[in-house]
Amino acid sequence: MKRKKSNSKKLGCTSAILVAIVVLSVFTLAITPASAAHLALVTRDLPVVVALDEEFDVTLDQTGFFFGMGTVIETLPDGFEYVAGSYTGSGDVTWDPVTRELTLGFREDNSVTYSVTASSFDQLAVFAGTYSTVVANPEWDPEDDDPPFVLAESGAVGPEYEVGVDGTDPYTDGHSPAKGATGVPVDTNVVVHVKDNFAVDPNSIKMGVDLVDVTSQLSLVPLGLGDWLVTYNPPGNLTYNHLYTITLDASDKAGHTMTQDLYTFRTEQAPVPDEEPPEITNVGSSSITTTTATITWDTDEVSDSLVKYGTTSGGPYTEQEYNAADVMSHNIGLTGLAPNTPYYYVVNSTDPSGNSAESGENDFTTLAAPDEEPPEISNIASPFVNTNSATITWDTDEVSDSLVKYGTTQGGPYTDQEYNAADVTSHSIGLTGLAPNTTYYYVVNSTDPSDNSAESGENDFTTLTEAAYCFTIDFVTGYNMITMPLDDPSVMTALSLINKIGGDAKEVFKWNSATQTWVSYNPSMPPPAAFNIVGGEGYLVRMDGSASVEFCGDGWTSPFDMSLVTGYNMMGMPVNDTSVTNASALLTKIGGDAKEIFKWNKGTQSWVSYNPLMPPQAAFDIEGGEGYFVRMSGDANVAFTGEPWQN
Repeated sequence: MKRKKSNSKKLGCTSAILVAIVVLSVFTLAITPASAAHLALVTRDLPVVVALDEEFDVTLDQTGFFFGMGTVIETLPDGFEYVAGSYTGSGDVTWDPVTRELTLGFREDNSVTYSVTASSFDQLAVFAGTYSTVVANPEWDPEDDDPPFVLAESGAVGPEYEVGVDGTDPYTDGHSPAKGATGVPVDTNVVVHVKDNFAVDPNSIKMGVDLVDVTSQLSLVPLGLGDWLVTYNPPGNLTYNHLYTITLDASDKAGHTMTQDLYTFRTEQAPVPDEEPPEITNVGSSSITTTTATITWDTDEVSDSLVKYGTTSGGPYTEQEYNAADVMSHNIGLTGLAPNTPYYYVVNSTDPSGNSAESGENDFTTLAAPDEEPPEISNIASPFVNTNSATITWDTDEVSDSLVKYGTTQGGPYTDQEYNAADVTSHSIGLTGLAPNTTYYYVVNSTDPSDNSAESGENDFTTLTEAAYCFTIDFVTGYNMITMPLDDPSVMTALSLINKIGGDAKEVFKWNSATQTWVSYNPSMPPPAAFNIVGGEGYLVRMDGSASVEFCGDGWTSPFDMSLVTGYNMMGMPVNDTSVTNASALLTKIGGDAKEIFKWNKGTQSWVSYNPLMPPQAAFDIEGGEGYFVRMSGDANVAFTGEPWQN
């Protein structure tokens, strides 16, 4: 490479004059520094990647130097050395290996070069430098002595430049198929990454397949300077059961050539021709409506789906539905069917090799046409009316839900309503929160499962005057087994029951039939919460003295539904059901799973039992306000019907 000598040239007459002007300006006008907006610029150009110990040129270009005069100080990276005598500029050059500063003088130079030797070790080296010069002052006025016509300026040589010193060969990884792979699909591509610690030379990448150069067919995608994705997409499928040999060569930008990557892989065996038809299993029909049905089946290999069907057993099957998708779980929907009609069908599946199988005949029947007739409502009544509640009953000729709309204005509007979604033919709706001694007007409505609705004409009832019923219970010292005879609004919880009875009532027990355990409430022993007091349950009250307590309120709803579970159940008669006069009648009322009844004799503070299988026990009387234990061998629901208890 030719280089200019570093000795300074003698300046001509013009240059000498300019130098004199600059010097004069410096000493007589005290040159003003340039403003923040730079008027001069120095840029650097050098390779991106070089080899270890490689000698290369660095080019500096300037603009804005006054008559091309200035100084650049370059700081060379560790391990780099200036090549003596390589500077091509007209000014002086000084290299200090200790500070690693290279000082370059510009004398009427726009572009200069110098040479360096790269380090002997891998690194990402950074070149940095500064310049100083004088520039023409764009705001100078010859008639004005201040500011001067030139300005001092300094700045960074831009931009900082990174040079990779690369002493490492490129390499490959990410092979697909993997090296030594077997069973490789014949429709695969050959993919590999060529990598380098700095930069791969893509023009050097070459691939051979079974000694055939396929470089011209490669796709090269840069994932970075040091990572190129190389893909060979064969013009057709590869050969079955063939051992392919792949060679790959490449170099990096520093000129290092990698050791040739040579590896093999073997493709899959050729498939054995399929001559077996699919095996059809689990044929069935589902989601049957009046006009649609779904036919499903399974096969042991992927195949298409065909259903042939008609209304004649054994055929001909006049209709068919087909799906070409190759699946193992088959699903075909049939539409446009006739209601309440038997259909006969066979299913057929053909695999991709053309082998076909067909099932035997199966059948299904569509549903009948929908119900379009509303329920017929009859026997509307309000048999149980109390001060604050009433029960409305009616019958329908088909199962349907239950709705009562009611209010205090004859003919409506009916401002309140109660609803039960259960589909039944005997309907019963309880109304609560009513005003005493008030006439209510109501209609009943029932809608069947097909959404056909019927509504009755208007009916009415009048609630009783307030506190129509009262019932007295006598408590003794010790334990007393009771039930609430009436819906006394002053008794809602165990605490309010204790308060109702008075100071001698100390503790209330209830029986948890679900867990078959006692639950107690004693206001002097927190923190257990006071449980609710409800109709039909029995309670054990511990007394420190005797008391006679009158309970007043509405009667419990009649009929009163009660659920009894297997095991022991603590209950009481919610209403005066005249069919239950003694323990034997109560067992009969509950049904065959009721085996034994116990009552508490508060006079003797002992249990009395009745079991019809263990004579000669007499069946004791069943009375209002008393609680009983019933032993059950199974679950049962029982409804008690009667008038409210009263004195």
